[in-house]
Parts: sequence; C-alpha cells; structure tokens
Amino acid sequence: MTVPLFRYVASITLQDHAGKIARTFWYISAADYAAYAADYTTGSVRVLIDDYMALTLDNKITETVSTEAYQVIAPVPFPTSENAVNSAKLEVLGRDNVTGKAFKQEIPARNGAAYVSTRGLVDITSAGAAKTYITKRNAVALSEDNNATTVVQVRVIGKGSQA
Repeated sequence: MTVPLFRYVASITLQDHAGKIARTFWYISAADYAAYAADYTTGSVRVLIDDYMALTLDNKITETVSTEAYQVIAPVPFPTSENAVNSAKLEVLGRDNVTGKAFKQEIPARNGAAYVSTRGLVDITSAGAAKTYITKRNAVALSEDNNATTVVQVRVIGKGSQA
C-alpha cells in the first residue's frame, strides 16, 4: 500500500446551547478537496456537511477543508462534560473496505426528529436525514489509510438516549 504524503480533511466545529464545543472530521479524496476549494457552496463535501448538520441540533461555528501531513496525527478533542440537557448522541459505526479496520464517529446533540430508531438503533435503510448522510458519507469519506469506508450501524447513546 502506498501512503500518500498528504491526506485531505473536511472538518466542522459545533457549539451546543450550553457553550460546549465539539469537532468532527472526515478524510476526503484529493478530487473532493479540489472541488470544495474551487466552489465550497456545491459538491460532495458540501452535501456531506449539510446532511450531517441535519442530524444535529448544535450550531456550526467553523467549517474547514484542508491538507494534513500524513505523519501529523492528532486526536479530535471531544467535550469533557456531558451535562447538557440534550447529551444523547448518534454513534456511527463502520469499517474500512480494504483493511476491515473499524471506525466510530459521534454526532453530538442528536436531532431525534431527523431519523427513525427502535431500541437505540437508527434505521439506516428508511428514507430521511440518516440515510442521506450515510449514503453521502459512504461515497465521500475515506479511512486513515485512504480507503473507502462503509457505515454498518448507527446507535443512539448517552443520557436521554431512549429511542
């Protein structure tokens, strides 16, 4: 496997009603990076971010698409306090299509009106914001190893997570 010198990252920073900051990111292809750089109002990355935002009640405060040196790997800082009124989250679970390595992504302050769930599992096959986001994520987001990824399950987790 050839490791790219750079990888491309789309990220957003969110703030909830209590002022907590959360960040999330996706690895994207060079082509998607170039398309976003040319016109950030359209394209796959725009749809991915907009679909993600449909699943949360938090406010987006920053949005960036950038290159990252492959050797520079820093963890994404998540909020340390779970005292927000709406602290239930969506946990997106998936795998790297080549290596099989599992990944997990959290969507904070989940918007319960944007999806259907039963006993804490989100129905990722029914029409709606969750299916739209997963379809776009599977098409655009890459693993750390620059491989395609597939979402296999979405769960509701945290306080107030009753489906």
